[in-house]
Amino acid sequence: MVKLQLEQQGISDDTVLDAFYSVGKEGFLPENLRAFAYADCELKNDEGFFLPRPYILAQAIETLSVFDGCKLLNIGANSYTVALFKFLGANVTVQDKNADKLAEVQSDFSESDVTFVQGTGMNGYPAGAPFDRIFVLKDCEDVTALKKQLTENGILVSIESGNKINVFINPNKNNKLSPQNM
Repeated sequence: MVKLQLEQQGISDDTVLDAFYSVGKEGFLPENLRAFAYADCELKNDEGFFLPRPYILAQAIETLSVFDGCKLLNIGANSYTVALFKFLGANVTVQDKNADKLAEVQSDFSESDVTFVQGTGMNGYPAGAPFDRIFVLKDCEDVTALKKQLTENGILVSIESGNKINVFINPNKNNKLSPQNM
């Protein structure tokens, strides 16, 4: 999957490629989707599980420029994305409005450096803000509240069903982007 679906399509960040090589996807999927773990397609089921095509997810993660110690808000509970972000060294806060889905993801992570919060995603998590990075894995209409929870030069990336990626980079107080985020 990594060579054919990521590298050959232009994903070049070695840390992102290492994450996809190292984090097995099938163990984080619902039983009915495991046979499609490495297929080049978006995965959905009737219970609301959504995971974009591998290339789209890798492109979003590459755009986020996750770094070691990065404070990241992951909206839309999904164990696979949390595992990828943890592999990249992020301190992850997971938020979802569905308590059952949140508990299911929480059961996959016993480490104390993953925080789980129930709430509506588009309001973000002001009590935990500011965040260096925000990742939204759901259709979203208005990210105004989320933008306010970014640090200077913070990055927000959302993936909507249909594999549309939206990116927002919060400029610093001089309305300039730092070179590391360009």
